[in-house]
Amino acid sequence: MLGLFPGKGSPLWRTVQGRRCGLLLVRRLAAEGTRAGYEACVRLLAEVPGPLVGEADKRMAQGLEERADGLTGLGTGGLFNRFGTTEASN
Repeated sequence: MLGLFPGKGSPLWRTVQGRRCGLLLVRRLAAEGTRAGYEACVRLLAEVPGPLVGEADKRMAQGLEERADGLTGLGTGGLFNRFGTTEASN
């Protein structure tokens, strides 16, 4: 899909639907949460024409936020497991 946006001068960036598709793709790739997705997002961001950079950055942030919403929680990662359970003292 990235081949559709071969550079800042791509005709797709000059159409309403092409811009919409490119910006949605930025969001989707950022939300994917994989190394390949992040790398593809970076490559696509490098091809975004100047006037759309701000909007592309917003879409990337939105995708990253959606990725964070999908996480089950950070928690302590088992940091306190070796100490067992705690009891309230009187």
